[in-house]
Amino acid sequence: MVPPAEQSPLLIDLVDEQTRKNINILNQKLGGLKAEIDIRLETLTDEAADSTEKERLQAFLAEVELAITRINYLKTVAIVEDMSAQEFLDANQAQLDDFKDVIEKNIARISDIKSKF
Repeated sequence: MVPPAEQSPLLIDLVDEQTRKNINILNQKLGGLKAEIDIRLETLTDEAADSTEKERLQAFLAEVELAITRINYLKTVAIVEDMSAQEFLDANQAQLDDFKDVIEKNIARISDIKSKF
């Protein structure tokens, strides 16, 4: 019997627990924002609002959907097979720290955007 091939560790499993939680929070907030934009677009369609506002919201919706897609992809990214998890962390610690900061800032930005929406 052939032993199962070892899978490469996922990037999401190598970041700290708080970063994983923040990624999920960001994904949830983006999902909520997407729902609000969808509702606003339906309302605009019903009210026959000006096309500029509708186009702006559709472009915003496309950006939110792209961000959600990228986050979902991020959750499936494996590190390269010829590198151990610790080697990956050692080689990429600065980028992972920057990534953590970006996620935290984007959570705050989404909250601000939703409050102004």
